[in-house]
Amino acid sequence: LAERLQALAREQRMAHCALVSVQDSQRFWERLGFRAAACGDDAARLALASYPPVALYMCRSDG
Repeated sequence: LAERLQALAREQRMAHCALVSVQDSQRFWERLGFRAAACGDDAARLALASYPPVALYMCRSDG
């Protein structure tokens, strides 16, 4: 599934992908090129706050 999403992102020429890592999945996403990142705006920070405290916002740049 992750490979298909990455292929779609490339086809659509998306320079960045973002996700919220939950249930201790940070290392899994890091192996796929995602890195922990700061939320860019208040809406994103508010959305992240709705997750359990260990949730982590992560981004991947392909551009």
